[in-house]
Amino acid sequence: MEKRIHLGYRYKLKISDGQKSFLDHHMFIYNQAYNICLNLWLKENEKNKNLPKISVKPLDLSMGI
Repeated sequence: MEKRIHLGYRYKLKISDGQKSFLDHHMFIYNQAYNICLNLWLKENEKNKNLPKISVKPLDLSMGI
């Protein structure tokens, strides 16, 4: 068994004000999209938590092989 060592280096990007504004805007949009999706998922889980539980047999995909 071969052992490997991975080294991490810290670095800082030097970006312009325009690039910073661009990245901030995109991170804000991604955060809003994540929060909207999370909220929709929570609403669906709340709606479906009282549905009756059914047992489902696993699907056999071997096709007789």
